[in-house]
Amino acid sequence: MKKDRTCEYCDALFMQEEGRVFSNHVRWCKKNITNGDKGVFAVRSAVQNTLDKKTLEKKGKIEDYFVSCKKCLKFFCIKEWNKLHPQKLEYFCSRSCANSRGPRNDIFKKKIREKSQSKRLNETDFKKCLVCEKQINKKRSKYCSRSCAAKSRYSHDESSLKRYRSLCSFNFSLKDFPNEFDFKVIEEHGWYQAKNRGNNLNGISRDHIVSVKFGHDNGIDPKIISHPANCQLLRHNENVSKNKKCGMTINDLIMKINTWDVIYKRMG
Repeated sequence: MKKDRTCEYCDALFMQEEGRVFSNHVRWCKKNITNGDKGVFAVRSAVQNTLDKKTLEKKGKIEDYFVSCKKCLKFFCIKEWNKLHPQKLEYFCSRSCANSRGPRNDIFKKKIREKSQSKRLNETDFKKCLVCEKQINKKRSKYCSRSCAAKSRYSHDESSLKRYRSLCSFNFSLKDFPNEFDFKVIEEHGWYQAKNRGNNLNGISRDHIVSVKFGHDNGIDPKIISHPANCQLLRHNENVSKNKKCGMTINDLIMKINTWDVIYKRMG
């Protein structure tokens, strides 16, 4: 309900304002001494007060101090905790004065030498690349370079199923063999497309009659598995349910390939 309201803390006038808007102002009014005494605000303020007390006990307050530059004897102002002052044995007014301290003594050189030696890697901090066996830092990945990582991921070993599957993919056009495939099923169902590629999950896909898995397990030449004679058009759900089953024996496929090559070489 809208009506005129006045804040009891800051005397601000709200004309024809809704009650929820006015109550929200009253709750967070800066002059309302109770707006931070509950909930998360009270916890934050209590924690901050505790930290401030511990800091004061340990370091004291931050105060201004005038010190002289070790190099040019110029006086300048610094800010330091009063219980820790002086924090340094030597003060410098600028970077140039600090860098012009002259030759380093033996103690300073020894400290620098110890720091640099501690940063050096030991023999135990190295490991071998899984591909080329080159020594690499343990903090790096398992491989010395991206090329070695790629070689490991896509191995060129013919027994690798991933590599074998890529070699067995069909690389021919169906239009080159119009008498061997039924194009009506493609017109009826369309090509298979994933959800992010058109969402035709019941479309047609190319299937290996003798499966890729069978060819991989039996060491069959990928050229035989990827031959057009080993291709058939299936609904994608049928292709998935078929899995690694074969639609014909390898001997029948070789005979079919020989006949196929004879026919289309004559036509070519």
